Amino acid sequence: MTIAQLLAEMSTSQERIWAILQYWSSVSFGLIVAMHVIQSQLKWVVVSLLLIVYTCYTTFCLFFLRQAIIMAEGASAQARIMLTELKTQGSDMTIMREAMEASFSNYNYAATLGFLVPIGLYLITIAYTVYRQIEIRREMPH
Repeated sequence: MTIAQLLAEMSTSQERIWAILQYWSSVSFGLIVAMHVIQSQLKWVVVSLLLIVYTCYTTFCLFFLRQAIIMAEGASAQARIMLTELKTQGSDMTIMREAMEASFSNYNYAATLGFLVPIGLYLITIAYTVYRQIEIRREMPH
């Protein structure tokens, strides 16, 4: 692969990661809003089933997210190898090489953070849903 092909693959992977995160985040925030608005109209059985489906959906999204991250990391590693080869050959592409090295320097950190943030949002969503249901049950007359 050429550097241009690697950059195209990284761009495609980043778009895929962003699309997965956007869609999954909207579902997560939708669940939080639903739990806040609906209040006592849902029974524990329905809420439990909703959380099970949400957990399955989250697992499904995290699988695809991790797959996209791995593909982007592979392209990034290959681009680094090619940049090192350019550096040892004394290539005249110094500006391009430096720009690419700067963009790759934090790539693994961003990929890891991009995987940890959804897990945090998942845990917050589950915790808020359970908390909200407990609070609603306390407020209800016995």
